[in-house]
Parts: sequence; C-alpha cells; structure tokens
Amino acid sequence: MQGSRRNRAGTYRSAVLAVTVALVGSLAIASTASAALLIGGTTTLEVKKGIAKKLKKGGVKIKPAAGAQKSGKKFTFSIVGGDLDRGDQNSSPTSASGTVRHDAGLKFKCKGGKVKVTELLASFGSSSTLAGTSKGSQLMLANLKTNGARVTNDGLNVANVKVKAAKQFRKQLKKQCGVDVKKKTLGKLHVDASAELTVFDGTTSLAPDGAFVLKLFAMGVAPSPIAPSTFDGVQFTFPVTGGKVNPDTFVGEITHDGGITLTEGPVVAPLEDPTVLVTGPSGGTLTLFSVAQGTRASLFDVTFTAPPQVSGNQLTANAELHMNAVAAAALNNEFSQPGDPTFSAGELVGTATVTATIG
Repeated sequence: MQGSRRNRAGTYRSAVLAVTVALVGSLAIASTASAALLIGGTTTLEVKKGIAKKLKKGGVKIKPAAGAQKSGKKFTFSIVGGDLDRGDQNSSPTSASGTVRHDAGLKFKCKGGKVKVTELLASFGSSSTLAGTSKGSQLMLANLKTNGARVTNDGLNVANVKVKAAKQFRKQLKKQCGVDVKKKTLGKLHVDASAELTVFDGTTSLAPDGAFVLKLFAMGVAPSPIAPSTFDGVQFTFPVTGGKVNPDTFVGEITHDGGITLTEGPVVAPLEDPTVLVTGPSGGTLTLFSVAQGTRASLFDVTFTAPPQVSGNQLTANAELHMNAVAAAALNNEFSQPGDPTFSAGELVGTATVTATIG
C-alpha cells in the first residue's frame, strides 16, 4: 500500500499544489461597492463671520463641547462612525450619501442659559441634516444644503456644505438667550473621513512548501480545487470575492467562494468558503467550512512577512500559511496510516503574494 502511494506522487503533484493555493488564496481581499463603514477622520464647521458677530452682539458665545476642538472660527469634531456611499470601481459618487457620527458638539452660552448639542450626526441624502443630543433629547441643529457641495476621494471628502439653522435649534436659542438667528447660514461643513478598505478584484499567487507537498504525497492524499480555483501548470491563482479591512489597523474579515476537496480512497473531505480573520498588520487566521461536519473551523495561521502595503488603488501583501493544531490533528486522524509521516502545529504550508484593486 505504501509503495503504490509513492508511485502516484507525480499524479498528485498538481492536485497537492491546488490545495495550498486554495487555502492561501483566501488572503485576497475583495468586495462589491456599497456604503463604507467610517473608522475615523474629522468634520469641521467654519462659522460664518456674520452670524458670529450677531451672536456676540446678543451675548452668545460659541464654545466646543465634549471633546471638540476650536481654532478661530473653526470647530473640529472627530468622526467615530457612520457610513458613506463610495460608488464602485468604475465610478465615484458625485453627491454625498450616508451618515457621519461624532461624540463631540457645540455649546451656545449666554448669561441666561445655554444650548448644548453633542453627539452630532450629519445625515446626507435627499434631505440632509445636522442633529445632536441636547438635555437627553434629539435636537435638530441645522439643515444641510449640499447642492454646491464638492465630493471627492471616492465619497469620503465632502466640502462646501452650507449649514442653515434649523427651526428647533432657533427656538431653543431664542428661549435660552433671547437671540433669533432666523434661517441664517451658520457656516460651512467639511467632512474628511476615513473608511474600511473595499477591494474589488485581484489574484493571489502561491509557492507551496516542498516538505508539506511531500508529506501529502506520502499519505496518498489527492487534493483538488473547488471552482473558481485554477491551476495553469506553473502557478495557482484564486480570484478575490469579498471582504473589508481597516486600512490603519488591517483588522477585518476576508471571505471567498470555492475551496478544496481532500480525497484519499473512500475518504472525501470538501472544505469550502475560506475566510481570513485579520487581527492586525502581522496577520490572522484562516477558517474553512467543512461540508462533512457542517461546521466552520480555524485551521491555519496567516503571517504577513511585512505589513500589507497600499499604493494608489493597489493593495499588496506577502504572507506565510502555517498549520495549527486543529488542522494537523484533522489531517492525521483522517488520512494517516501506520508508517505515514504526521503533521504538527506550526508547519509551513506555503507562501503567497496578494495583489488586489481597492477603492
């Protein structure tokens, strides 16, 4: 039995390489275009000179609140969440759409009282507004006029947004301070956000580790790719299909279609839908869905040999794939027979290079 297995080494070579590319191929990052989750950035409100004079004359001072920053007539709020439409790989949005959340806000203070609005939420769409929390309730601070807005950086930068005082805010300001700003323009808003990376397409190439290949040969295991994995006789590729990654921390989830099937005699083990859970710039883990078991398991450790690089609209990552204890035990239990080599946690499966188009 053992001799016949080793005679089949040449037959298995292509299939064995296919399993490693299918596994490492899941490092590729991709996604269809949609609203992108915001992970940081700032929003700036530049108060109009005229309205500042009117408020000052009425004894009202505008101050930053809840962590906002002030420089002259500019108030800056850190972005803590939200989502903005970023278009797709073929076209960028020409108008703002989505929401931008902040913890910070503004305080309009006078001798008679104050109107404090925090947790500012800018909403862009058919009706754009700037609202917040005041004394535990929602307060509409302003209506946003976006007809003259400039939308750049694939929807993440929104400039020249006019901020007009809303009725609810005007009413509160008049009640507390006796000042009526009417429907005056308070100033202009500028959003400069950062979002998760969305990758549209790309490929992963793989160089399998020789020792890993030889062990599979010896065990008589015949791996085969589940479409859309491909092998051209020299290099294996796996197309990108889905996922999002934080460009600052590289934390995210990377999903794929396809997978691998491991076959040895009557034992058939399909492993599908590889997903990489990226925990940072050093790497993460690779999980696959076992059709036979009906469960998803973490099987491999993914180690980036250097932090992923982003240049223009291209992302590149070089990585190593190492077997973990779960994967080693599964291969040994399912396929190993007396006299066969065994796998152990930490063994190198192969190295890969990911190139993907991001947006």
